[in-house]
Amino acid sequence: MNEPRFYELRWLDAAGAVTGSLAIDLLNAPSPLADVVERIAGAAACAATDRRLRTRLVPAPAAGAPVRPVTDYLWGDGAMNGERLRRHLTAVAAGQRPHRFTLRTGVPAEGCDLVGRQGVVADACALLSGGKSLHLMAPRRYGKTSLLRAIAEELRRRQRPVVLLEVESLDRIGTLAVQLAAQALRDGVDSLRVLPGLGAWPPADAAPSAVMSARDGLLEQIRPRPEAFLAEVAGGLADAGAAVLLDEFSRFLFGALAGDERELRRGLARLRGGREGGRGPDLVVAGSSGLRKLIAWHDLEAALGDLEPLALEPLSPQEAAVLVEELFYGHDRPPTQQGVHAVLDAVGVPIPYFLQALVHHALAEHAREIIPSVGPAPPVTPATVDRAYRRRLLDAEGNEFFRPFRLRERGYPDALRPAAAAVLARLAVATGLVSRDRLRAACPGASDAQFETLLAWLHEDYDVGAEGAELFLRSKVLRERWALREAWLTEI
Repeated sequence: MNEPRFYELRWLDAAGAVTGSLAIDLLNAPSPLADVVERIAGAAACAATDRRLRTRLVPAPAAGAPVRPVTDYLWGDGAMNGERLRRHLTAVAAGQRPHRFTLRTGVPAEGCDLVGRQGVVADACALLSGGKSLHLMAPRRYGKTSLLRAIAEELRRRQRPVVLLEVESLDRIGTLAVQLAAQALRDGVDSLRVLPGLGAWPPADAAPSAVMSARDGLLEQIRPRPEAFLAEVAGGLADAGAAVLLDEFSRFLFGALAGDERELRRGLARLRGGREGGRGPDLVVAGSSGLRKLIAWHDLEAALGDLEPLALEPLSPQEAAVLVEELFYGHDRPPTQQGVHAVLDAVGVPIPYFLQALVHHALAEHAREIIPSVGPAPPVTPATVDRAYRRRLLDAEGNEFFRPFRLRERGYPDALRPAAAAVLARLAVATGLVSRDRLRAACPGASDAQFETLLAWLHEDYDVGAEGAELFLRSKVLRERWALREAWLTEI
């Protein structure tokens, strides 16, 4: 007779129908087996559900039942990971499948990979439903793009039209108006086709060359009065009840402010006000706290001063631990609790991008270490994490993960690159907060306006934080890279 090898859990509704099930393969379970089964049963009982639970030991799982090995719920040292087990059983009890995480460093996170951000999505949708326009506030690499996509997905689930547009490469009101109209048509807001220049717009399946030709023609058509066309687009989107989400909005302002400020001011007023006497669509723009300073410094308050700030903070320690833990499991390397804590300690402020980067490097370092080994792979240890941080994140091997920061050099005027490097270098070696006056003294070649704009850039691009009139580099990783004389902007 076959020995029971699977512990099967099934949740049933009031009618007795199975609403969720999971079979856990007990092969390679630590001894004694009875203790493991008791831990699983206890975790299942804690899973939040109003449905009945049925459990049994069986020699084979029921046909079609999801199966997970018991090793999915063990730490790398063989101890039971009760919290992960409870998370998975709670998901199954709710009729969901346990999620497998993937490393997406630098790529927008989706679905369950977007750890710790569900509350921000809910808050944003609630504010938009109340007619508010928002400033999603965070520096680079905090996950603003991922959040905008999640907000867009939730709004669409609620049957609301959404236009999501990345505006980093745009620097004029005319190009913003044309790209916004084109994206709106692509996103299904077909009511805009009644506007001049959009009636014969190429269909969604048209060749890229046809769309490009249409954009060029429309841009030339609206060149005399781009803000008037933007007002029509904004009014049409408002009529459709659409929400407009603009990613990298700070970069758009940086570029547009280098051109015609009066045109920019008029255009933004039309974007927010729509047609004469009307209003524009609900708006979400993404940018750091430096964006607020930029708005105030350049007298853009009339158009953008009412944006409701919605801050995207670093992850909480608990959320960060779950993310790191799940990333290791997702790549079949059960971590130790000490290994998870080593990642968190090395990164410091738990910014998702750097957590993912260090896990990536720790896995690569671990793979190099276990090549000669025989038998089951040892767990990722704190020593492995430390080597990965020093060799592969702080050293030259980490350059691929710092490329998004280094590429910002292209957007900084030549005259301000030495000033930017001087400010970052001082912040990197400081043992505490640094006064604005000290940083201003390090930039003698910059005017007051240039210095304020520079600080707005640094808030955005390098996570420079502020406490009153004093500044600091928030990220331990960025601070230590600069302390090692990483001159991303220029040699000084």
